[in-house]
Formats: sequence, structure tokens, C-alpha cells
Amino acid sequence: SRAERAPSGGERDRYEIALRLGRAFLAQAAEGVASQNAAADFERCLALCSSDLADDDLFSTVMSLYPYYTMRADLDRAERLVESVRAQLTGPRECFLPINEFGLGMLAWYRGEFGYAREKLEVAAATLTEACTHDLEAMLFMPNDATAGLYTHAALARYIDGDLAGVAAELNRAEQRCAEIPFPKGVFRDRKSVV
Repeated sequence: SRAERAPSGGERDRYEIALRLGRAFLAQAAEGVASQNAAADFERCLALCSSDLADDDLFSTVMSLYPYYTMRADLDRAERLVESVRAQLTGPRECFLPINEFGLGMLAWYRGEFGYAREKLEVAAATLTEACTHDLEAMLFMPNDATAGLYTHAALARYIDGDLAGVAAELNRAEQRCAEIPFPKGVFRDRKSVV
């Protein structure tokens, strides 16, 4: 491939990272977020990246690894990822704080900490902006949409509380969001929300 023939160095590494992130996206779309093929590509990206989370390649890779670890129930590793990213959410990346709250809320929900999870999910839903969503989607290499995922998990939190009207409202928000975004993210998330 072009990446293999290129001389070693930063440009070659960035090219390989871009190819691997794209391939990992396709693997997750075809095999699910727990895809071993996607994980191998993400791990290679980590090896090629600098250790500075201000680097967009590393930031994208770390953010994209989160669903892999959560779906494999490696919640401690997923939490370390969320916490490491949180420290870098300053300046132009500060708008990603709601997604970070969402990540913490999901992890709490998976651990059965439903009250704390709902607090985090509600903060995330209330503070997420459309501009941030757009910027985030450009950086994430996952076949699902983070905003629709947020609404789906907020519905789950409301379900635990017995708030059926709230469940319906959140699922409606998720469905509307999925209708707004292109294939494969909209269709992929919409099908996951219904299941």
C-alpha cells in the first residue's frame, strides 16, 4: 500500500493512522463496536501517535476506543480513557465536556449506579450543542452517533426510574436525531435504539 511504501516518519504515520481509523470504522459498522479487527487498528494507531492528547490523531483514537472497551465490559479501562480525555477538554475542545459527562454517565449506569448515571446523562443532554456535535462527529471513527446514543441511554435511565413518558420523549429525540444524519450512522444507531 501507499503507507507501506512511504518513507518512515510523521507524514507516513499520519497517513497510516487515517487509513486505520477509516478501516476500524468500517469494521465496527460490519462487526459491531466490539470488533477485534477495529481494536487492532485502534491499538496500532495508539502506537503510531504521540503521547500528547492535544494531538488530533491520538484524541480521535482514544475517543473511538471507548465503545470497544465498554462493550467488552472493561469498564475500568474505559473510565481511564474518559478521565484522560477530560483533562484535555480545554480551549476549543471544552465543548466536548457534555460527551465526557455522557461517557461517565454510561459507565455509572453499567455499574448499577443509576442515580449518578441519570445526573450525568441529564447534564450532558442539557449542555450538548449542535456545533459540538458536528465537531465531535468529525473526530470520532465509530459507526454510531454519540448524540443519539446519549438520548438512548437517557431513556434507559428514565426507564429505571419508572418515568415512561420520559422514556418515550428520549427515544423520540433519538429517532429524530437518527433521521437527520446520513448512512451508516443514522441507520446503525436507530436499529440499536429500537432493539
